[in-house]
This record gives sequence, structure tokens and C-alpha cells, in this order.
Amino acid sequence: MRLAIFRGMIKTRTPFFQNAPGRNEKDVRAVCKLAVHNNGSMHMVPIISGNTIRAKIRTGIALDILEKLGPGSLDYATLSFITCGGALKTRSKKEGEREKKIAEVIEALERLTRGNPVASLFGGSTPQRIISGKTITPHAVLVCKEAEPLLPREYYTEESANKYISTEGLRHTRFDRIKTREVFQYLDGEEARELKVKANKEEDQTSLQMVWGIDEYITNGASFYQQIEIEEPTSIEIGAIYSALERFAKNPVIGSFVSKGFGRVAMEYHLILAEAAANEKKDVDIISVTKDGNCKYKDSMGFYKEYKQWLGHVKAQDIVIPDTLR
Repeated sequence: MRLAIFRGMIKTRTPFFQNAPGRNEKDVRAVCKLAVHNNGSMHMVPIISGNTIRAKIRTGIALDILEKLGPGSLDYATLSFITCGGALKTRSKKEGEREKKIAEVIEALERLTRGNPVASLFGGSTPQRIISGKTITPHAVLVCKEAEPLLPREYYTEESANKYISTEGLRHTRFDRIKTREVFQYLDGEEARELKVKANKEEDQTSLQMVWGIDEYITNGASFYQQIEIEEPTSIEIGAIYSALERFAKNPVIGSFVSKGFGRVAMEYHLILAEAAANEKKDVDIISVTKDGNCKYKDSMGFYKEYKQWLGHVKAQDIVIPDTLR
């Protein structure tokens, strides 16, 4: 089996926070972590969710396609599929409706994935079928001694995870300032009466509207290791990853509290082509999202160029979900 491996590092340039959704209020104030067994002990190691990186790449490729096709070119099901994975749709079968033949479904799946790198790389749900992608996107793991079993030898370190976890916590507040003098003067008179507040009120009234906070976060300067793998990749698919990272470099932020300056990152991935059967690996390029917002690479094998050539000729009919899958 042939593999394209993007192996490298994500480095935090500003503080970073990402929680584990779906847990109770106390837990979501903590950094998202993964349990790692190391030397007879269990350690909770901070991570960046693989889905976060996967979504950034998927969205980048999808936007390439949408910008090429232009507004009004796709139906809702297709647009949902390429941007966020789509959704299964349950519907009652009409009386006498013929079952779709397996051969028809297979042919439609092949046609969709052949013409759409978003579908082939990441899969998704058409209205009636789930498509598997061929990209494996694991969590990015904080480079620390506790995570040693998950790291290649060249990334081993004696630094503890605690070096990069601030437990000082942060609190954010929002106030309702509509009853302050400088704002209240612009309020409609009738509404002011309803609020039982006079426009010439001498004292400002400021009420606390919201308080929310986190108990810990990752500091700047932390490094996270990640290895993305694509099974049996085409040149166009590899080039699509280049293009998505290039787009991401224009605004390289992930996680929560982006509006407060959190989540800015730099990245460096080594592109490795591997033949699993022959146990051969070839390091062919380095793709870097730099701190100055640029994306640098050599593309000596022409993957990016081939993807851009494909993108220049793509048509809506290459992307639209076939009727057989609806």
C-alpha cells in the first residue's frame, strides 16, 4: 500500500485553548487531553483535536472549488457535503419505487470520489450513503515526556507537559451598559419609559450580563506532534493538502478565544511518500506555515501544480452528488 504522510509540528505562537465538548460545565473549563500509558502510569496529555485540523484542510479545499465554480453553482446537499461532511437523510420509500442496484451505487460512488478530492480524502454523508475517506487525521499530541509512547524518537524530550499548562485560569465578563449616560441618550423615548429609567438620571446603572472562564490553557511556545496519512493518494489529492495549508496560512488560528488573541500557530509538515509493502520511505518536501503568515514549500514533484491544473478545469457536474446517492 502506498502512503502519503504529512508528519510534523504545530507550534503555539499565542496561548491556546480547546476543550472537550459534551462534558459538564466544570470539565469544559479544562484543556482537552488524551490518556497516555507510560512506564506503568497513566498521564493526561494535552492535544489539539484531529478533527480541528481535518476541518481546516477540508474547508480550504472546498473553498478552492467553490471559488472556481462561482455563486449559485451547487445544490444544498452538495454544498453541505463538501464543506462540512453532509448528512444522511431518512425518507419514506414511495410505493413501487425500484431499489437502486448495487452496481449503480458503486459506480456513482466511484464517479463522485474520482472527480472530487474532498470526497476521496475525507468522505462524508450523501443523503442516502456514507462515504469513507482515505485520510487518517490523529490528534496532535503535546511534545512532552509523558507522551513519549506516541512520539517518534526524534521528538523525544525530557520536558514535562506541566511546563506548557497554565493553571492560573482566566475569567471573561460582559456588562450591560445601556443604562449608562453616554449610551442611554440614544435610546427611543418609549423604550426608556418601559425600562423605568429617566434620560437625565444622575447615576449610571451597569449590570453584569455574563461571566465565563477557563481553569487552564496552553501557553505560547508549546509544540504538538501530528502525523496525517493518506492511503493510495493521487497527485491531485496531495496537491490539495498543499493548497489548503496555503489558504490556512493567511489566518493561522485554531481553537477557542480567537477574538481574544488565542490560537495563533505555526506549522511544519514533512511530506513522506511510503511503500508499506517494501518498507520504503522518501522525504520529498517540507510545507511550512510560518509566523509571518506565509506558506513555504518546494513542490519539486509537482503535486501543487497538478492540483491547480485540475482546479482550473473542474466543473459543477464533477462535484455534484449523483442522483443515485440521493
